[in-house]
Amino acid sequence: MDTTFLNIFSLFIVTNFVLLYIPGSLCQNGGKYAACGAPSRRAGIQGVSYPFWGGNRPDYCGYPDFQLNNCQGDVPILTITSRQYRVLEINSTAHTLKVAREDLWNTTCPRFLYNTTLDRTLFEFSPNDQNITLHYGCSTSSGQPAPLSPHMFNCTVNGTNSGSLLTIGEDSPSIPGTGTDIICDTNIFVPVNEMAAGNLAGSTASILLLQDALASGFSLQWSANNRVCRKCIRSGGLCGTNLLVIVLMELMNQLAIILKMETLLQPETLLQLETILKLEPEMEQRKGLMISGSM
Repeated sequence: MDTTFLNIFSLFIVTNFVLLYIPGSLCQNGGKYAACGAPSRRAGIQGVSYPFWGGNRPDYCGYPDFQLNNCQGDVPILTITSRQYRVLEINSTAHTLKVAREDLWNTTCPRFLYNTTLDRTLFEFSPNDQNITLHYGCSTSSGQPAPLSPHMFNCTVNGTNSGSLLTIGEDSPSIPGTGTDIICDTNIFVPVNEMAAGNLAGSTASILLLQDALASGFSLQWSANNRVCRKCIRSGGLCGTNLLVIVLMELMNQLAIILKMETLLQPETLLQLETILKLEPEMEQRKGLMISGSM
């Protein structure tokens, strides 16, 4: 067996192995993917389509990390880096969604304190939002009672009432408008929309405005093979997720073209390649794939 064939066969095996584990966006127009055709209503959100799934949308209609589940009333829940977010709006055209932290819904005193972090391969923060900082376990550096401020609020943690402070951005804790330095045990960063941040920055800040800002949420831009999906829809197909066998099929087709050049290969190598290519339909059927759309 010549080295050329060995190299090709090795590439075939490695590619096939990788494709078994890497999800990709597929363009389909029939079979089981017909269920993905019409955008659905998920809780209170209209027009739910790729990359989202859950409820009456099977997992192959969406992307792995975009499941909408555990609905709270009329609001679906999306889990990002093991944290739950209420989905308030979805804009499939702009590939954006508005979410609010579940742990800060109707409260400014969450049980566990953590920053708002994302899987940056799938989501990005909107440039139109701004971080606010919530400081917990706060007291003045002088040990004197903190002056009255609309930016101060109380939280009860483990039965103990402690002072908490709201600041805009990620500044060191001090009571806005007073210059009083504050020492706090911990803090968290939470994005809010720019208008809400502006309302919280001035003397009109209040616990009610803070709760409204947290409940109004913030925007995210998602990325789930957006370009491929747009091309798929323009061609009349449906977007879904399955093994990325299209790459393998294209690779094998290109190899077939190259290796059939008689000046490069011996007849026995061509026969070996032909045997491999005959396995493609069987492999495709075994994986339960149906490549019927155009991309």
